[in-house]
Amino acid sequence: MKFKLFLPIIIALILIGVGIWFMFGKDDVEPVIEPIPDNWLTYTNEEYSYSFQHPEEWDVITCAKTIVIAPDERIEEIQEANCIMDAPKLYVWGLNYKTQEEYENIIEPYRISDSYKDVTKEDVVINGNEAIQYVSAFKRITSHANVGDKFIDTLFPIEGGYVESTFMDQEYVETYRMILNSITF
Repeated sequence: MKFKLFLPIIIALILIGVGIWFMFGKDDVEPVIEPIPDNWLTYTNEEYSYSFQHPEEWDVITCAKTIVIAPDERIEEIQEANCIMDAPKLYVWGLNYKTQEEYENIIEPYRISDSYKDVTKEDVVINGNEAIQYVSAFKRITSHANVGDKFIDTLFPIEGGYVESTFMDQEYVETYRMILNSITF
């Protein structure tokens, strides 16, 4: 008799606990960033005073004003194409300097949702550096993206503007996160 009285209470508590877990628990898990391997190399940009680490089998080159970071075989393809950006995903990751005016007139207006892409904007802290991060999820084919592609733009404020980090190939997302988390100013 007592068991029948407590059974609805026990079931209700279990359901409340599961509901709380679904609402608050499962989405709050931060991705685990792996430690940087000992064999990674360090790139330093003296002009804008930043550095980052990258896998030794990746290279860093300059195409026009863009610092390009990609696996060695991609770098060879980019160099063979004379850095012409017909296939942006070849670039994997690029870094540029943007003035405040360029940010307001070029970056910010393009980083909005439209019929081609859904864009989210978030203030983030990466390796102690405050930044603005845009994630563009493409829902239609464009001249530089396919349906389902995600580009991640992270803008680190520096004197007079921003260092813009653009990541374009989800195949390397874990490596990108590790590189991005190694950046220092």
